[in-house]
Amino acid sequence: MAPRTSVLRLDPQDSRRKLTELAREYSTGTLGSPSPFFPTPALPAPVHTQAGDGPLGTHVVDLSFPSEYVPFHPAARAPRRG
Repeated sequence: MAPRTSVLRLDPQDSRRKLTELAREYSTGTLGSPSPFFPTPALPAPVHTQAGDGPLGTHVVDLSFPSEYVPFHPAARAPRRG
């Protein structure tokens, strides 16, 4: 067997601190609907684009719509790659 080059060590105090901070973010005012965590979304404005013909005389279409979704937790709001 090859020797281990590194050992991952978890600090229980650091893990507890991070979990406590996260729980604090998702406590007051986040339950129920609507809420800051579950806001009522706006109705979508779908865009219908013809994408060709399908089998047996059907038509293929692409449906898309802009999203106003913003993650609740600030750390999750970093720009996403699409």
